[in-house]
Amino acid sequence: MLDQFSRNVYRDTPQAFAQDALALALAQELVASGQDRSLPLAQRSVAFHALHAQRVRPGSHSSRRPVCAAG
Repeated sequence: MLDQFSRNVYRDTPQAFAQDALALALAQELVASGQDRSLPLAQRSVAFHALHAQRVRPGSHSSRRPVCAAG
């Protein structure tokens, strides 16, 4: 959600993507710590949005846990 805020506030400017790296880092940290498993599915979906956005970009990695993964 962090990356989407800046995209909407700064639409059509270079600043629109200014929060992408931070959003990705926070989402990766959430997964690495295992804290994502305690979130309800709706919150996991929002938290993992940055991972999904990175996955669909060229050069991204597909080894990340999917949003709907059990467990």
